[in-house]
Amino acid sequence: MNKVGLLTSVFVAAVAAQTVIGVVQAPLRAESQAAQEMSFEVISLRPAAPNNRMQFNSSPGRFMARSANVKNLVVLAYDVREFQISGGPGWVDSDRFDISATSEKAFPTKAETGAMLRSLLRDRFHLVVRQESRELQVYGLVIAKGGPKLNPSAEDATLKLDGGPGRAIGSKVSMPLFSQFLSQQLGRNVVDRTDLMGSYDVQLSWSPQNNAAPDGTSPDGPSLFTALQDEMGLKLESQRGPVPFIVIVSIEKPVEN
Repeated sequence: MNKVGLLTSVFVAAVAAQTVIGVVQAPLRAESQAAQEMSFEVISLRPAAPNNRMQFNSSPGRFMARSANVKNLVVLAYDVREFQISGGPGWVDSDRFDISATSEKAFPTKAETGAMLRSLLRDRFHLVVRQESRELQVYGLVIAKGGPKLNPSAEDATLKLDGGPGRAIGSKVSMPLFSQFLSQQLGRNVVDRTDLMGSYDVQLSWSPQNNAAPDGTSPDGPSLFTALQDEMGLKLESQRGPVPFIVIVSIEKPVEN
C-alpha cells in the first residue's frame, strides 16, 4: 500500500470506530481538560530496523507504531498533515522509531489518543511546539450550479466513511467531515462552504490519476473535481484561507527503552 493509501486507511478506521488514529484536515480543536492530561501508561520506544514500512496499529488498550518518524507522530497528535509542520532538525524526518504503548482506556477517542501522543512527544522527545495560522491556497467546497445531488441518511444510519484513492462510500456523513476526507485525497485543505447542515449518504468514484486536472476525464474515469459535480452537485473552488501550522521550537532525540 502506498503512503496516501495507508494514511487514508488510518483516517477511515478512525471515522468508523471513533477511536485511536485520524489523519484529517481541520483547525486545531479545543479539548477537555481531562483529555489534555491523558498519557500512555507503559511505553516502549526503540530505533526502527532499516527499510521497514511505516505502520500504525491499534488494539484494545494498545497503540503501536512501526518505523514512524517524528513528523508522522505529530500528524496524529495534532490532527494536521505533514506540510502543516515546520521547523526542527533534519532527523525529525530521517530517524524512525518503533513504539508500543498501553492506555487505561480500551477504546480511547481520537481526541484522547491525540492527547496521549502529545504527552509522549513531550515526555520522551522533549518536544516544544508553537501553533500558528498561515494564509494559503485552499479548496472551498461549494454547491455547484443546479444544486446539490445528495441523499440524506436515514435517522438510524451509522456514521461511516470508507474510501481510498478513487472511491468514497459512507453514511451519516456531514459536509465538514467529507471536506476533511477530500483534503486527504487532494493534499490541500478543503473548507466546507456549502452551508449544508445535514448528514448524507456518500457514493463517489473517480480516477485518482486525474486529480491534478480539475475538469479532466480519461478512459480510466473522471477526475475527483468532475465526479463531485456530476454525482453530488458539489464543486471545489480554489481560494485562500487560514491553515493551522505546528512549528517545532525544540526537540531532543529520545533515550531507547
